[in-house]
Amino acid sequence: MRRAQRPVVDQPPVRWRELLAVVVAVVLCDLAIYRGQGFAGYALLFVVLPVVFAWGAFHPRRGAAVWTIGAMPALLAAKTIWCGSVLLVAAGFSLLAAFAMALSGQTPFVAETAVFASQTIASGYKRLVYYGRSTAASSQIRLPLLDFGLPIAALSVFGTVFILANPDLVSSFSEALEQFAKRAREWLSRLSVYQWY
Repeated sequence: MRRAQRPVVDQPPVRWRELLAVVVAVVLCDLAIYRGQGFAGYALLFVVLPVVFAWGAFHPRRGAAVWTIGAMPALLAAKTIWCGSVLLVAAGFSLLAAFAMALSGQTPFVAETAVFASQTIASGYKRLVYYGRSTAASSQIRLPLLDFGLPIAALSVFGTVFILANPDLVSSFSEALEQFAKRAREWLSRLSVYQWY
């Protein structure tokens, strides 16, 4: 009995520009939201993030919808600087989702944009799985360094971003490091004194 073959998913190839755009977007969101000094950070986010999306897109569309919706966050940023509110911030994030949808070649109607935005986590997970499978298939020998090093590196990077985003965590983490360095210095000084006797 023949086994049914799984359908081949037509995914674009892995590009470093796409991954770099995700990292830049995460850092930009961290800086703008947590260190943006109110609504000015959100305004900066609404101006720069569409440029990052367009730069990191695999095959961005250049139609009228992209240019029209791409100009809307800039206008909203000007309004946010002048008189910001929570409603404007929510509208800005909705416009970012609509711009990403227009970049992918879809028409950003309101209901479809909400569905498109709700699929962000699931589609990001599918893309990460595809990255992992394509990387494993392209290398003949799987190195233990990659199996253990990449998750540790990812945990370190996102843990650092998480700690730096919260000023209370930064102060407590720096105090813990200072206490550790002080105790290590005391231990080494005692160890060197005992070696002389």
